[in-house]
Amino acid sequence: MSGAHTKLQLVLVHGTWGRGFFWKRKLAQWCEPDSQFRSDLVASLRSQMPELQLHFSAFNWDGRNSIHSRADASIQLADELAGHSMDGSPVLVIAHSHGGNVALLASMKMECCSKIHICTLATPFLRLVENTKTIKYSKAVFCVGSMIVLLACFFACFRWLPLPTWVPRPKPVYPLLACFAAIIAFGGWLGISLDRLIVNPHTGTTIWSAWANKPRRLAEATAWDTSILGDRLLVLRGVDDEASLSLAAGAIVNRVLNKLYAISITIATAALVYGSSPAIAYDEYFLRALLITIPVAFLLLLAPALIRPIFGREMAFGTSRCDAMYDSAPDGDRSKIVTLHSPSEAEKLNHAIYEHPEAPRQIAAWIASKLKDSRASTG
Repeated sequence: MSGAHTKLQLVLVHGTWGRGFFWKRKLAQWCEPDSQFRSDLVASLRSQMPELQLHFSAFNWDGRNSIHSRADASIQLADELAGHSMDGSPVLVIAHSHGGNVALLASMKMECCSKIHICTLATPFLRLVENTKTIKYSKAVFCVGSMIVLLACFFACFRWLPLPTWVPRPKPVYPLLACFAAIIAFGGWLGISLDRLIVNPHTGTTIWSAWANKPRRLAEATAWDTSILGDRLLVLRGVDDEASLSLAAGAIVNRVLNKLYAISITIATAALVYGSSPAIAYDEYFLRALLITIPVAFLLLLAPALIRPIFGREMAFGTSRCDAMYDSAPDGDRSKIVTLHSPSEAEKLNHAIYEHPEAPRQIAAWIASKLKDSRASTG
């Protein structure tokens, strides 16, 4: 073996909350020098290539479930990998969970990544794609819904609440109409603001504010491409992976959000039509039904803010023009994909795939074959 290939730099990258949620450890548990994973990996590498000099380092990032955090971490990782590969030695990045997305983004930010090999462990390969679709009538739904809620609260205050005697109760027609006009105006402003905050519709103009351009920036922050690595990518994935199942569920729900908007439009429109009659508008049963149906409609409208953050906290608001795509393996036919099944029926494999006894052996065999192929081609 040539001198350049007697050294292997291994960089371990943890995933989301890999070092803890509130109180962060110095290293993720599986990255510690005395961890079972590292011990088994060293033993497997020694058996494959005993002459290999192994150098370990752990790359720490904040571990937040944030698209921008992962993008920022990839810049730092790219600089670190460039330093490790300056002497021409091969570098193996072993990245768990979203750390795999960080590693893929880092490879794209390097001037030359020909010495970089990446192994991902239970990584949910996430990409965001900007689209130009619009959610029909979302602004109208928010405006009408806001008006109805405010009007319902107004009627409820004057019909049911035991207000003090000094609180004025507008009985003449003109003050009452003035109250209605103020509520409708405020409800319209509130609805437009909510539509801008939650839906962030396409403006159709070339000059966009930073908020309107949010979907494009998020899509750019997740734009990785595995073709730059060629065959230097190993994907280890498991079954019964909690994180992958959660993202898959989120992707499914993401596809039906437009249906939820359609339901909310139907509810709001029906309530508005039914309550258009003055006789019904003052009916106690109508008001109570309104106070039930409108919150349901608003919950449906707020569904994106409750569901989309599973892909990253930035997805809570203003990302209706972002489609989230999740895969257990990236596109491309040159990477190696290995599915590790549960060791036994009683011991179900979860997201911590590095605990699987076969994982270190698969990594060692793969990187050894790559290094031997590289030696043969250069020797």
